[in-house]
Amino acid sequence: LNRSDDTNARGKELGLDNGRMQELRLALYQGSVDKLMHTIVSGFSVVIGLVWDMGFEAAEAIIVAPGKVTGPPELSMVEEWFVHHPVLAKAALCCFLVAVVVPGWSKHLVPAARKPWRVHFEDIVRERRLQKEAHVTHLGDACAS
Repeated sequence: LNRSDDTNARGKELGLDNGRMQELRLALYQGSVDKLMHTIVSGFSVVIGLVWDMGFEAAEAIIVAPGKVTGPPELSMVEEWFVHHPVLAKAALCCFLVAVVVPGWSKHLVPAARKPWRVHFEDIVRERRLQKEAHVTHLGDACAS
């Protein structure tokens, strides 16, 4: 058996017909435009990560740095404590950020990452189908006017 026959046999085993397997193959195929967009998005993701890192470092330096704090006396006491104990201040900031980020991450990102591969394929195929329908609808609107 060659790889295609093995894949088709596996697809039949999972209850997928040849048409459905063809849709899945097309969904996995990346044309040159898809590869270009993937490369561009990957490049921007690195740039965005670096900018977030620089912004966070600047904010952390401002929070932990000594300076005059206006406001209630309790806030001044905390500020003085942060200045004299910068490591503990960074640890407190870290704990605060983890408390804010982890609940949203575990509610939205983790379930999406735990989906089985078949569900991801279904999402890809559904997205391609919607893009084709939107393109056909757009062309129909242009022809009608």
